[in-house]
Amino acid sequence: MKPAMIANFKRGSLFNAAAVMLLAVGFSAIPAHASGKSCSAFSVTIGTQTFSGKQTVLVPASQVKNQVAHVKGQFADFFVNMNNFTVTKYKLNGTQIYVSKVPTVPAALNGPLFLNINNEQLVLQRSGSGEDQSLKIQAKDCNTGGSFQLESDSAGKQTNTLSTGINYCLLDSVSGRLFFTNGPLLGYDSPQLAQNTSWSSNQSSWTVSAGGRMGMVTGEDAVQALAATGNAAACGR
Repeated sequence: MKPAMIANFKRGSLFNAAAVMLLAVGFSAIPAHASGKSCSAFSVTIGTQTFSGKQTVLVPASQVKNQVAHVKGQFADFFVNMNNFTVTKYKLNGTQIYVSKVPTVPAALNGPLFLNINNEQLVLQRSGSGEDQSLKIQAKDCNTGGSFQLESDSAGKQTNTLSTGINYCLLDSVSGRLFFTNGPLLGYDSPQLAQNTSWSSNQSSWTVSAGGRMGMVTGEDAVQALAATGNAAACGR
């Protein structure tokens, strides 16, 4: 995010059309070539208000403080704590993959919520009171491929906890990808400017550099990435 955009965002000013277009872009790092891919569109419910359809809005801080947003699509479904952008109960194609994705934040987020719905793509962004204290979630309501990422303007950490029945199985030392599976499902935690510090069968911990992000990829993209490691057997393939 450009420094001027961050300043405008923290002051609560409305973005101009050019800034909105720049903010909405960001999935170029996520693979999107999976075969058999289908996509739909999200709705976002915060309190008694539901946002759906193609739109860009700036929701006042008073309306999102202490709220949990329910992000619901045809394929993906999850909840976001508006105070810290902790993601819980992330489901894809009816299967709950993550119990939680927990980023560290220096302090509670207290700025307005930037919300953009553009067909299958969703952007949620909120800032804190300090310098570069902004978190951004980008999600796609698609059945496969890259469908989620969480980005931080400041250096921090993230802990991902998998749901029962889904296990981490291989950390690729070359790409840094951490693969998980439940048999039929195969996916991986996708780091950019982030590094794994520890992992077990159901939990992973990461350090994330300023401007870094943690994503998630499933389906054929994950199959190809696992095959490239030369150790597909570690994940039962």
